[in-house]
Amino acid sequence: YRVNKLVGEGIITHFVTIIDTHKIGFTFYLVFLQFGNASPKKESEIFSYLEALPEVNWLVKSGGRWNAIMGLLVNDPLIVQRISEKLLDKYGRFILDKNLFFVVDAYPCIKKYLYEKDS
Repeated sequence: YRVNKLVGEGIITHFVTIIDTHKIGFTFYLVFLQFGNASPKKESEIFSYLEALPEVNWLVKSGGRWNAIMGLLVNDPLIVQRISEKLLDKYGRFILDKNLFFVVDAYPCIKKYLYEKDS
């Protein structure tokens, strides 16, 4: 009743759903990539390749040591291995270093909903 009242008064405007992916059999992996000897055009090609992978659900171009950070959501760790092998076969000469982590717990901090939408 209290929530419905807050919705009715416009205090609560919408809800955000957070899914525990572990409970439905998926694991989230983070992959950090450091490029070397890659022109801006080649980096763009690598990003396009990564973006097209259906398992990639988060991809960031970064500064500092790591040039790319991507999130993979998979239900089988062998998929991560296959993605890694294909990536290295195709672009290995442009990747100086990589790190892979599986995420045990993640806490989303989505704050976009706190701001007014542009009219």
